[in-house]
Amino acid sequence: QLQLASQVQALQIVSPLATLERGYSIVMTKQGKIVQNTDDVTIGQQLQVRLNKGQLSVQVVDDNKLVDTLPLFED
Repeated sequence: QLQLASQVQALQIVSPLATLERGYSIVMTKQGKIVQNTDDVTIGQQLQVRLNKGQLSVQVVDDNKLVDTLPLFED
């Protein structure tokens, strides 16, 4: 039983629901594909945002592409 309880706890830690409980959200296309970066969406596209309690329907109005790294030196 101790081993089973330990495995259940490990699964709960990595559960997407546990992630939502920590305040994160999961963004998906209408087809259910998870959005991982701005290249996955287009301006005007409708998306679904899964929250800990509930879901939102949103529309992309700007992709605000960010640079992954900042240069250490300016040219």
